[in-house]
Amino acid sequence: MKDMDAALQLVARNDRQADFVGKRSTEMVADAESALGVRFPPTYRKFLTELGAGDIAGEEFYTIPAADTWLTVTAVNGSVVDLMTQSGRVYHFDLTTKSYR
Repeated sequence: MKDMDAALQLVARNDRQADFVGKRSTEMVADAESALGVRFPPTYRKFLTELGAGDIAGEEFYTIPAADTWLTVTAVNGSVVDLMTQSGRVYHFDLTTKSYR
């Protein structure tokens, strides 16, 4: 968690290059975990509840979609599940590492 705290401080110090959508509620995180049948690592849960999603200098960090955005499973390739949002954005969730890629 020490690395996550350092990363959050880095984001705060570079707010001109950081563009994040905002915090996700613990309920949203729990709903996403339930829907996917996984438990996110503590550092990713903290990222979601502190920043949400966004980028730093163009390097994107992914999140769970907003509560009013539904997901559709569009493909399952081995341990990777492709999820499409209402707006058409596709997320690739790896069930082995329990992370987005």
